[in-house]
Amino acid sequence: MKTSKPLPKMLPGVVCKQRVQCGKQSCRCARGDPHIAHYRFWREGGRLRKQYVRAADIEAVRAACAARRADEENYRELKREMIASTRRFNSLLDLIREHELLIPRRTQAPKFFDMYQHEQNKN
Repeated sequence: MKTSKPLPKMLPGVVCKQRVQCGKQSCRCARGDPHIAHYRFWREGGRLRKQYVRAADIEAVRAACAARRADEENYRELKREMIASTRRFNSLLDLIREHELLIPRRTQAPKFFDMYQHEQNKN
């Protein structure tokens, strides 16, 4: 990262090495031995983005990228569990609905209720 701002805790993408040529005529890379530079690659709005990572920041940026991937994996796992729970709930709800169709609803109160009413009317 070119700026000296503190790094965020999570960053999208990965850190990769790339062989680059600096363009100086007297440099070894002009003779075919390119330098190794580190870049962070990520997708944004459907486009591949690339950002230079200073040597001092490589490990911190890698850790931030790994934290982001771990967070995304946790989110995907929670989403899978939520979908599975919703499916189990819906299947139980279907069983309850089927059960309600099999058992006819009572149109009259149970007998003990009638006896209770009878006792109340006597007094």
